[in-house]
Amino acid sequence: MNKYSNREKTLVFIGTVLLLCVMMLITSRNSATVGILQNVVGIVIKPVDKMVYTIGTKAQDAFVYVFGTAQMRRDFETLKQENEALKEDILLYENVISRMDFLQGEYELLKKTEYPLQTANIIAKDPSNIFVNFTIDKGSGDDVSKGDIILMGVAYTDANYVEGVVGKVEQAGSNWAKVSTIIDENQSISFKSARTMDYGVISGRGDKGLIGYAFHADADIKVGDKLITSGIGGIYPKDLYIGDVLEVKQTEEMLLQVIVETKVDFSSLSRVFILNQGDGKYESN
Repeated sequence: MNKYSNREKTLVFIGTVLLLCVMMLITSRNSATVGILQNVVGIVIKPVDKMVYTIGTKAQDAFVYVFGTAQMRRDFETLKQENEALKEDILLYENVISRMDFLQGEYELLKKTEYPLQTANIIAKDPSNIFVNFTIDKGSGDDVSKGDIILMGVAYTDANYVEGVVGKVEQAGSNWAKVSTIIDENQSISFKSARTMDYGVISGRGDKGLIGYAFHADADIKVGDKLITSGIGGIYPKDLYIGDVLEVKQTEEMLLQVIVETKVDFSSLSRVFILNQGDGKYESN
């Protein structure tokens, strides 16, 4: 059984149609009514629009704050690249500054040396903190052979740079050579005092420097004396600079022991000079 009768449905339909007609009539004759309705709608909608706009604006501002504008991102990348380039320049300058003594020594020596020196770069070394033995990038193809002398420009005095002994070539390939230095405990080098011409031999290395012994227990060797190669034995040519005397003492065996500080920095070698021995040219005379 239907809840509403046909008569009731008809009355509801007629009433709805009449109500709509009245509202249309009122709307068409009274524009103020339309304005009222629009105001009502505006009052309801406006806060929603404002909220949506505010949220959108805040989101955009947040995005710009975090990620920046497209121009800001381009500027950032440019600055980033410039910063990396500056870092590389700083490293280069620091490297040059750290090698100032070496570069100056090399320059000053080349201006005054009487020896026909050849430049070589160090390409390998033994696994230690210092350069006891190393390999250079010149070999027999460059007229380098066993027995050739390895040198560096070092300060003899504040204004005078001379040939400082580094070591000698032990083996040579076509484009490489192995070098054993004067701080290798298996090597020895004869010396003389530049002040008194007293002779001796360096045959070891200690914590403070090279260890040597004078040939005579009463030799006049003092702290601060400069030691140079004697030329005895034909291994090293004479008058190459070895280093300065740090300590002098007599041992229990009545030997005069000297501790010598070499002016070559064996912790940071990179380039050296080669002096060709010339088949006995520099033997003792």
